[in-house]
Amino acid sequence: MAITSNKTFNQLTAENMIQVKNKFSTIAIVLLLSVIIVSFKSKPLAFDGGTIHAPNITLTSTGVPVIITATSASGCAGAITYQWQQSIDNANFIDIANATDSSYQSGPIMATTYFRRKATCAGTEVAYTNNVATVTVQAQ
Repeated sequence: MAITSNKTFNQLTAENMIQVKNKFSTIAIVLLLSVIIVSFKSKPLAFDGGTIHAPNITLTSTGVPVIITATSASGCAGAITYQWQQSIDNANFIDIANATDSSYQSGPIMATTYFRRKATCAGTEVAYTNNVATVTVQAQ
């Protein structure tokens, strides 16, 4: 009878050890997931509007179109849409009709003009290119 009791005790002990090990594994996994979740919550993605490749363009005659390119916007988990804008004073920018691609080809430029691109993340968050393209006209 003592052997039977000892055998039962050993079986229970082994089963209990497995249960304890499983509980510690579960606790470790929950703690690890908590750390991962907290790290994502404490460091949200920063939405960046991108950078214009050649921000300073000089034209030697009026009426010449230019192509402006920029790096893609980043840090958005959803869809990104673009809207190019222009200004004659580098302060008051207005949307350019139908200029919604990642790059922009202007119409004829008659005077110094400034361009930037607005990026919208998932229809809510807005970021602009980190720089402005300056197209300077030096007519001869």
